[in-house]
Amino acid sequence: MIRALTSPAGLTLALATLAAAPSLSDAFLHAPLDRFSPLSFLIWLAPLILHLSNRLKFPASHPTRSSSLVALALLSLAASALLSIHALAHTALALALAALCHAPNLRLALWLIAAFAWMPASGWFTATWPAATAIRLALASLGALALFLPPPVKPPTPSSLA
Repeated sequence: MIRALTSPAGLTLALATLAAAPSLSDAFLHAPLDRFSPLSFLIWLAPLILHLSNRLKFPASHPTRSSSLVALALLSLAASALLSIHALAHTALALALAALCHAPNLRLALWLIAAFAWMPASGWFTATWPAATAIRLALASLGALALFLPPPVKPPTPSSLA
């Protein structure tokens, strides 16, 4: 079941959410508050690209988590279509991309929180901040770093020492 969610169906969902968010490319190209959002998006997306190219390996995740992310992405996408709220379409894109990544739960959660860095809504929220661009780039970098860090080393158990 998990392979069905991560290969063709997961990629199809990611492309569908990308197509449902045309305001994202418009904001990336024309919005003055989102001038460096494409760079934030690429920084944020780098771990997923490396994971899908098999250069970054994660332990197998539980199928229900990917199923939950897919369900949340679909729910967010439907709500975006019904309510005409673009931020929900951007959230659906982040959730659909997260469903493709099989990182440990805490790291994936940090990566998802960092998705706010590239969303046009963050440009609006941080418009009055003096270093908004630097903060958004740092947030995207920290989210990517959460996935790039190697897994923690488990201490040896007493039974393996004897």
